[in-house]
Amino acid sequence: MNYTEILKRALKITWTRRSLWLFGILLALVSGNPASGFRGYSFSGRQLDFRGWDPSAQDSFTRWLQYLWETFSGDLGVSLNALGKVLIVAAVLLFLWLLVSLVVRYFSQNALIRMVAHVEETQGTVSVGEGFRLGWTKPAWYMFLIDLVLGVPFALLAILLIAIGLSPLLLLLVDTVSAKVVGIGLTVLMMLFFVAVLVVAGIVLGVISQLAYRQAALSGRGTLESIAEAYRMLKEHFSNVAVIWLLLLAIGIGWGLVLLPIFVVLFVLAAVMGGAPAFLLYQATRTVWPALLIGVPVGMAIIGLPLLFLTGLYQTFISAVWTLTYRELWLKEVGLGTDSVSPGGEGLESPEMVEF
Repeated sequence: MNYTEILKRALKITWTRRSLWLFGILLALVSGNPASGFRGYSFSGRQLDFRGWDPSAQDSFTRWLQYLWETFSGDLGVSLNALGKVLIVAAVLLFLWLLVSLVVRYFSQNALIRMVAHVEETQGTVSVGEGFRLGWTKPAWYMFLIDLVLGVPFALLAILLIAIGLSPLLLLLVDTVSAKVVGIGLTVLMMLFFVAVLVVAGIVLGVISQLAYRQAALSGRGTLESIAEAYRMLKEHFSNVAVIWLLLLAIGIGWGLVLLPIFVVLFVLAAVMGGAPAFLLYQATRTVWPALLIGVPVGMAIIGLPLLFLTGLYQTFISAVWTLTYRELWLKEVGLGTDSVSPGGEGLESPEMVEF
């Protein structure tokens, strides 16, 4: 497999087929990093020390919260009943946003995969309208089910392993120093091991999900069949897929380093263009909320919009790399290489040709 050619081709498609950008931006808006397919899980905890606990501190804390509430509610003219209604509306809006984000995520993912495959198949262009037509098909639903089938067992496994890893802490209930030392030591060792297991499992499941997405989008397979075929493809072409994953990992690290100075510059611009008017308004009114209503949206727009655009291009590139990798592996399995045939396989039914 020519890894350099795959990366170059993905970069060229990303840069020259600008109709892909919209779907990459939509994907960046509603999801995380598609290079892995699974977001990382991080677990942290704090030890609670009740020694020297002063019961009166709780009363002081309660009075402090009550003071804050009376101060802000008085400034805003908000009652407790009104706040409850606002929270209910916010919860409903959050639920609707999650629902819309799921639809947009898998629709955009499906569109990117099928658009890149169409470009590779025809060596032509693809419009935004064709992208909507290609994306709004059954594989988008299959992709959601693929993440559900892989994600739920992974989450349950993570909960189980964490519970097992923390179980030695029960030895802290034993009133001996040696038992407490053993409990803490076993917890640290078991948690390190289980976290490593979860990281590796998350990476493997992420790669399987990327291949399964393309099985569903380009080969017309259902959820379970796509997962099974993706696992088989990973097992049979492990070295090729591992190299692509490592290359994308390195590219992701490099991309993060590139974005860091860009973020710093945007932050300074946001502080000047959003913070200055907000500060002047505060000086004139001596009221915080109008200043925040001016400064925060301006600052978020200055920082967020450029980063959203750049992240959308990155998402498009990553999706294209995985799609081209899948096609390369498919050609390898049918006994052909990209050097001897056209991207579609010259008379063979290419993965992109399945209609829905």
